[in-house]
Amino acid sequence: MLRMKMNKFLKELPTSLFGEMATNTRLDSLLSLKTLITSNDASNLDLLYLTHSGDKYISKLCYYSYDEDVMTPADRSKNIADLILLKFGSNWNKMYKSLLEEYNPTYDYDKTTHEEFNSKVKNTSASKRYGFNTPADSPVGDTDIESESSGTKDDNFTDSHVYGNVGINSRAKLINEELELRKKNIIEMIFNDIDTMLCLKIY
Repeated sequence: MLRMKMNKFLKELPTSLFGEMATNTRLDSLLSLKTLITSNDASNLDLLYLTHSGDKYISKLCYYSYDEDVMTPADRSKNIADLILLKFGSNWNKMYKSLLEEYNPTYDYDKTTHEEFNSKVKNTSASKRYGFNTPADSPVGDTDIESESSGTKDDNFTDSHVYGNVGINSRAKLINEELELRKKNIIEMIFNDIDTMLCLKIY
């Protein structure tokens, strides 16, 4: 069998691969990824993937998709999109969500805490009575008093936000790490993952 390249495979799909991803119900629980995919035109993503991987040879999965016992011809794009999201969707969602987070790149420590305290406060006091000329260690009587005030946990809580550079990493190192992170392109990462499913590792 002659090896087929991805450009031909994509042209023979009945519908847009990324269009099927955008309408896949798996995205309903992957909100960050859903925003990324649906905010871009599917035809643009298809074109970008074509230029990224068009000259690569397709994998066994792609060949199997032509078998009508495996996939219905009209549903090939939908089924492949579903398999891709099944395998990578959760990870893509986490990656994109982390890239969207705002923070100060020169901080290497940033922690927010919320502590709630039971608002019941117990107070205990004790008093001792001594007779005239009684030794200090021989009281003639004693009294213990215990009081308790109550309320709700909402009455007593503490919020704290501790952040900054604790001195382990230099500001220059943190900035360089931030620049390296921003070099990562989420679309490129998605395409590379798709290649592991749809393409052979030979070109």
